[in-house]
Amino acid sequence: MNIDVDLQFARFVASATEGMLKVYHHFRSYRNDKSFPSHPRLAWLLYLCIVHRRRKSRNLGFSKGRSFGLTERLQKMTHSQVSSLSCVVVGAGGGIGRALCSQIAAAGGRAFLVGRNEERLQAVSNETGFDFMVADASNWEQLDAAVAKAESVLGAINAAVNLAGSVLLKPAHLTSRADWDNTVGTNLSSAFGLVRATAPRMFQGGGSIVLLSSAAASIGLSNHEAIAACKSGIEGLVRSAATTYAAKSIRVNAVAPGLVETPMTERIWKQPRAAEASLTMHPLGRFGQSDEVARGILFLASPEQSWITGQVLGIDGGLGKLKAMMVAK
Repeated sequence: MNIDVDLQFARFVASATEGMLKVYHHFRSYRNDKSFPSHPRLAWLLYLCIVHRRRKSRNLGFSKGRSFGLTERLQKMTHSQVSSLSCVVVGAGGGIGRALCSQIAAAGGRAFLVGRNEERLQAVSNETGFDFMVADASNWEQLDAAVAKAESVLGAINAAVNLAGSVLLKPAHLTSRADWDNTVGTNLSSAFGLVRATAPRMFQGGGSIVLLSSAAASIGLSNHEAIAACKSGIEGLVRSAATTYAAKSIRVNAVAPGLVETPMTERIWKQPRAAEASLTMHPLGRFGQSDEVARGILFLASPEQSWITGQVLGIDGGLGKLKAMMVAK
């Protein structure tokens, strides 16, 4: 006999509530006995234990793989939200950008790709079907033109993500002016330029802007002076822009990854000594993957997260907040 999932779930909730109240009132009669504390949480705990035992003994359909369709419903709800995205992705040809665009496409959303490497953009376009334009995001004129092109392709823009970035591992006294200008331009200027270009286009319907910070902005890492300064600037930009544009229902957030295995960082994670040194700083004991960071970005970009703004989401294996245990080899 097939029982409708929603009806079955409703009956379970009703039964659980009734059972919880019975157990709670039962234990209230023993409130003078300290071994039976009077508290609803105790009743819940005991009742859930009873339900668990009954599920196993009666085989009520709570076996592995059965969730009353909640997982499927949540997935459909998330996909329905993401399917409404019309997103500009700057740095779409990189590892994280490619993963993000694939996830947007899989969920039915739309994106316009922007980056400096035409070959990489073409590869992502072939995979997703999204249009692209080659532009240097540190050049505001080129970025403005790319955003205008995105608007003509997508219509209204309701999301923008900046993934343009670079890695410079040098102490301050060895950093040239050209190194500094390139790092600031690629990381901070591109982020500021995207906010500047896309926020006015979201004044009517609101939207979400997600920028790329780094765990290096919140902890002291040697030889990261230039990149730490830029990423700290991005986090300040997030908080200020989130305040400025809140009245227009424009949310501004950032993600702050640790070391992620991408083409840009392969000279670190593919070099044994550098990789070992970096791994010891990540409490989870491994490097991140592009799709893990992309999921966090998509979470923040989704209209479903309509009450999250001004935040920096660490996706870093614990690097930014936790102290890794140094295990002797």
